[in-house]
Amino acid sequence: MIFVTSMSQKLQAPSCQTCGAKQKSVFCSLNSEQLVQLDEHRGCEFYKKGEVIFREGGYSRGLFCKQG
Repeated sequence: MIFVTSMSQKLQAPSCQTCGAKQKSVFCSLNSEQLVQLDEHRGCEFYKKGEVIFREGGYSRGLFCKQG
């Protein structure tokens, strides 16, 4: 996945297999096949520093894996 920001800067979403945050998350024990499946079903969004990504009491749209 490649995302284009408003400043015309290209950002590439990391693969679940190469993501540095994986080792510090619940995903650290997944094998390669499971990580490929996760990659196929994930979405990726970029947020600015300080931007609200969800609010207390709101409904979850899935799992969040934050990096950065």
